Amino acid sequence: MSGIGEIALVSGALQLTVPSYALRLVRRFGTRQVGWFLVASFSCLAALHLLKPLQSMNMGAASGMTLEIVFAIAAALLLIGLCHLEALLAQRQESELTEHRLRERWESQAQQQNAELAQANQELARRLAQLEQSADALRVSMADYRQLFEANPHPMWIFDLRSLHILAANQAALGQYQLAEGEFRGLSAHDLLPRSGLSRFVQDAARPCSSAQSRGVWQHRRKDGSVLEVEVTALDLHYAGVPARLVLALDVRPRREQERAMCEARKQEVAARLASGVAHHLNNILSVISGYANLLLHRSRDEESSEPLRQISAAAGRAAALSRQLQMASGHFAMRNETVDLNSLLAHLDSILVRLSSNGIRLERSFAPGLPPIVADSRLVEHVVVNLVLNARDAMTAGGTLALSTGIVQGPEGHPGTERAESRARYIRLSVRDTGSGIAPEIEPHLFEPFFSTREVGKGLGLGLASVQGAVKQQGGWIEYTTEPGRGTEFRVFFPAADPVAAPRESEFRRWVRH
Repeated sequence: MSGIGEIALVSGALQLTVPSYALRLVRRFGTRQVGWFLVASFSCLAALHLLKPLQSMNMGAASGMTLEIVFAIAAALLLIGLCHLEALLAQRQESELTEHRLRERWESQAQQQNAELAQANQELARRLAQLEQSADALRVSMADYRQLFEANPHPMWIFDLRSLHILAANQAALGQYQLAEGEFRGLSAHDLLPRSGLSRFVQDAARPCSSAQSRGVWQHRRKDGSVLEVEVTALDLHYAGVPARLVLALDVRPRREQERAMCEARKQEVAARLASGVAHHLNNILSVISGYANLLLHRSRDEESSEPLRQISAAAGRAAALSRQLQMASGHFAMRNETVDLNSLLAHLDSILVRLSSNGIRLERSFAPGLPPIVADSRLVEHVVVNLVLNARDAMTAGGTLALSTGIVQGPEGHPGTERAESRARYIRLSVRDTGSGIAPEIEPHLFEPFFSTREVGKGLGLGLASVQGAVKQQGGWIEYTTEPGRGTEFRVFFPAADPVAAPRESEFRRWVRH
């Protein structure tokens, strides 16, 4: 009974336990292969359990007990297998859960890394854009550099502060120093300086200049060895990876010449105003003196008293001539413009010019035929001719040749300082050339200066050429000259030609000459 009871207990336990596992596994796996296997296994066990009474009748009690034991053992083994399978399935579920978590973590990390990579790509794109902008700005800066440095009209060059070798030079510097680009870059800064200025340059190069600073006036040498004075402005910088200095070297000669010309113009203006004022007041006084002298001379019946009056009148006349010279020099002479035939005027003055150019001087004349008339005051033109002839005579103390010639110039040869310097303006040229001593270089700057004279004191007032220039300018012309010491001088005076409509009119001077 005990054996049968144990078997029944095991069978009841199996009936109570196994179906619950079977149902759980079937619910978990559904119709998968494991679920069908379990269903098939438990179905076989159920079939054996149903066949148990038949087996007991055929085989006896001992065989029935043996079969119960087999069923119990099979059920136990099946239960153990199911427990092991449950453990494996739980481990697999845990592995799947872990895999899912790892996948989610990986995906999160991948998304985060993708976001970081996208941000990095955006930053990289931004930096590339900045680099492109910087490259564009650099190209523009280089173009500006070429424009500001290479094409700058002011001479500039750069030298290495350590070796003093020239690193770069612009076109203006090449022209100023008369050097090719390759020649300039092969030089040292020492090669541009006279020997006397080398030590001073080395000391100056040792003094830094972080901002543009004036370094004074220096003497530099050109390729041909000639010396020019330049005003230097310097600035320290880095060029081609080395400490360098930019040098702006401006030639001071044009500025000094401009200042000298402005000073000369102001001086001449002051002298002209002074001469004009003196001439005006002198004329008033001379008019009174001359008037009373002529009145007394007219009333005088005594020859002894008439002679002093004639001397007074003559002196007043000479003083009046001096006054007219002052007015001409100042450019404020009261003119009476008319159309004048320059060739006829020179022919009328020929006898006077012959007397003036005596003492071994040969007079040559070359007048252009068909010369148009000029618009001028005949008295001023006569004054110009006579003073230029006297000036040429004084330059030929040992004799020589004095040549007078006339001609016509047109178009570009017109002087740019005159009001009639249009492209088709016509000018009549009067040339007075001598073979005398020429003009010394130190005298040339003062040639047309009022009251400047190379004669001894008391033998000349220095108004001759000054009055000539003033008279020519007042008539709308100009005067030029060329000279060579020891070989002579040529003065060329240009008068504006008369308008063709006004040319046929006969001037008072020509009528006076004809009659």
